[in-house]
Amino acid sequence: MKTVYILRHAKSSWSDPTLADIERPLNKRGKNDAPLMAEIMKRYNYIPDQVYLSPSARTRATIKPLVKKLKIPEDHIHIEYSLYHGYYDDYEAIIQDIDSGVDSILMVGHNPGITYIANSCAGPILDNVPTCGLLVIESSVEDWSKLSFSESTLVNHHFPKMYK
Repeated sequence: MKTVYILRHAKSSWSDPTLADIERPLNKRGKNDAPLMAEIMKRYNYIPDQVYLSPSARTRATIKPLVKKLKIPEDHIHIEYSLYHGYYDDYEAIIQDIDSGVDSILMVGHNPGITYIANSCAGPILDNVPTCGLLVIESSVEDWSKLSFSESTLVNHHFPKMYK
């Protein structure tokens, strides 16, 4: 059994229109939601073996409280440029190269790809995965190279507003 946690970055700021999209920081709500989701992951024992994230400033800021709360070692965190505008196949390509000894991963990226992935799995249909929304996806494969979202199950989802 393999588990994929997918987290959409926390809410970003649009206050500085001169910043490139990849450089946008978190806004106040995002800075509050990221620690909240770290607490939720800890509460449900969603502790990933490895983390893969987009290189954007907002994804890097989103995982800071997760890394601290879940005690994730720095060498288990990997920047993946294809996740910046990543879609279904970009996520699967990264996943399918992961060592089979790893049992769970966290991927941190952006919409619309994350909502598309959620709705590609068996399970509930989600209109939209909001910022800082977390998906919990399980697959019965033993080797990551065989993982396909279309043959996986969305077993749970957690959105910040569910806990406020």
